[in-house]
Amino acid sequence: MTVRPLPLAALLRDLESGALTSQASIASARERIAAADGTIGAFVRLAPETSVGVAARAEGPLRGVPLGVKDIFDTADMATEHGSPIYVNHR
Repeated sequence: MTVRPLPLAALLRDLESGALTSQASIASARERIAAADGTIGAFVRLAPETSVGVAARAEGPLRGVPLGVKDIFDTADMATEHGSPIYVNHR
């Protein structure tokens, strides 16, 4: 499988023009992850649907832009494991 980069400028243009909704942008990112991450292995987990819903309704210049966060930052809705088994399910 070939994963082509998704240019941020094009994504922002489509979101701003209404050609793409925040919900569709996030759903597309999740589909790309599902299709490629078995080979790449970059994601430990995806945000829960409750977070996705909140993100889809957000306001601001980056609304609808999917973002991957390294597993070293504490988050409110997911465990932070620092890539180490000693931190499994750490909150």
